[in-house]
Amino acid sequence: MFAAACATDGKTAGWLPESYGFLRIHKVNNYYAMAEYQVVWPNAALWRGYYNAGDDGLKWSGWHPIATATPPQEFDLPLLDGWYTNDRAQYRKTQEGLVVVNAILELSEGYSASDSTQIAGLPEGFRPATPFMYPVSVQDGSTRASAIVQIGTNGTIIYYGASNTTATFRIYLNAAFFAAS
Repeated sequence: MFAAACATDGKTAGWLPESYGFLRIHKVNNYYAMAEYQVVWPNAALWRGYYNAGDDGLKWSGWHPIATATPPQEFDLPLLDGWYTNDRAQYRKTQEGLVVVNAILELSEGYSASDSTQIAGLPEGFRPATPFMYPVSVQDGSTRASAIVQIGTNGTIIYYGASNTTATFRIYLNAAFFAAS
């Protein structure tokens, strides 16, 4: 196995960047080669392509745009009445369509949570194609326990667990799923 940097005028022909890495693997009597290219071209967008050679012939993937290292925009999670946060309650969607929900949710004084209590809702474009259940950590006063939070296809975020017994009730939620297309 080895890596090398090469230069070519293929960029002007529209099929290769000016330099790229190359990886070659030799296995028994067969040769397999693959090179992956990453280039900021055209219009300062990041693109990726690969070349693969094996027993079945040569293949070029063509250029495909890939996600950049730009962090996705975060939004405040729309909480229902009775819920608030002193820390965070946010969601975001990556360029690949992965939705991430991170929240420390607290119950307001005078409110209670019991099995099947809705906490929040996600807008369209940030909802899963199928419902997901996530284990969560719950703090009820000084007692810690486990529970489940379901994120439904309609965007509802529902708590499934024991009813709270104190004024200090927190749910620690970390969830990730791919958004419905």
